[in-house]
Amino acid sequence: MAIPARLDLLARRNIPFAREWTFTDEGEPQDFTGATVTLQVRQYGAQPGLALIDLVEVGADRTEGLRVSDGLISAWIDRTTLRFLPSGRPGADVVFAYDLIVALPGSVPEVWAYGTLTVTPGVTDRLILLTNEAGAYLVTEDGAYLTGA
Repeated sequence: MAIPARLDLLARRNIPFAREWTFTDEGEPQDFTGATVTLQVRQYGAQPGLALIDLVEVGADRTEGLRVSDGLISAWIDRTTLRFLPSGRPGADVVFAYDLIVALPGSVPEVWAYGTLTVTPGVTDRLILLTNEAGAYLVTEDGAYLTGA
């Protein structure tokens, strides 16, 4: 049985969030072969309904989700996702709850890490968010042009 670690995290709305957790088993990297790993962010613990962020395992770096290898779990959250999280007063930090759940083969899912995810507004940001006529979000960098989106 894993003993969950309380790890409070900090993210900024203006840059992607990247975090790595290292896990060992009797001094050796934890074997995650065949494991299922998920991470959810909610406004508060036990919030009903869909999670604000729901990360599952992905294969590519810098892709929103979790990457898993021996002893290492890496999380990546795109800045667009962070930007659209609920906010409070302008310029104020917002605190959410998260947990990282691991199910090793043949075992029940367990919380391996949990805590708060504090999201700060950040300062520098060249990301421009627009909507098209259908209300879909278009994302571009300052100075770039969108055509036919």
